[in-house]
Amino acid sequence: MLKHPPVQDVIEQFVDTSATEDVERLKGWHLKPTVSWNYNVVQGLVPWMVKDIPEEQILQACAKMGAPSGRKPNAGAAKAAYPILTKRAINPCSRLPVSKYDIRKDISLSTPPVFFLSEKDGSKFIMLNPRKGLALSKNQISALLLTMSDACDRDGHSGLPLEIADVSAPDGRSRCARIWSSEKVTSISSDFLVAAFQRYAAAYDELVRTGFEVPERPAPRPTPPHPDLFSR
Repeated sequence: MLKHPPVQDVIEQFVDTSATEDVERLKGWHLKPTVSWNYNVVQGLVPWMVKDIPEEQILQACAKMGAPSGRKPNAGAAKAAYPILTKRAINPCSRLPVSKYDIRKDISLSTPPVFFLSEKDGSKFIMLNPRKGLALSKNQISALLLTMSDACDRDGHSGLPLEIADVSAPDGRSRCARIWSSEKVTSISSDFLVAAFQRYAAAYDELVRTGFEVPERPAPRPTPPHPDLFSR
């Protein structure tokens, strides 16, 4: 059975793109080389970055946690995100239990972590885009904000604005730290978003219908347990 891309990848591929290339684009996503690391380390450090933990300690954590091949990218994301996140929280920052977004009864897309952030001027939800290559267009950013706000609402967390702390590289080379807010970004229509997800579902159904299979690849090595670097 084919796995589904995470929601941000579906948005990247099916919002502001040509519908005539949907099937080939999705096939290309499945055939991309796998990597042995992810951005879980820097995602897990968001609650610490919004406090007053020194940047040096955050970067030291990235140098010790997760797969060795992923430590430099996680550190790069943390270094770029730190200035726009540090010292914002007035209370502990916690992760919401939001992990999926259903677009059809049989299609559930995984979602990035979302955190509850309490600041002096009010509370909000916040998420981090640490992926250097995931430089979304304005419509795609709007689609991600709308989708993740809806995901929070479906899970019983609603009524607060959502921010994306984005440290992707629009030029493909250097990370650029930006904040996208649901209160400031012009929202696309829900019909526009539904149409994009319907395009994804149709492309997925076509791959299944034609018997497309992803070649077997070696399983990645398990990530060693993360040390608790901030318990002292």
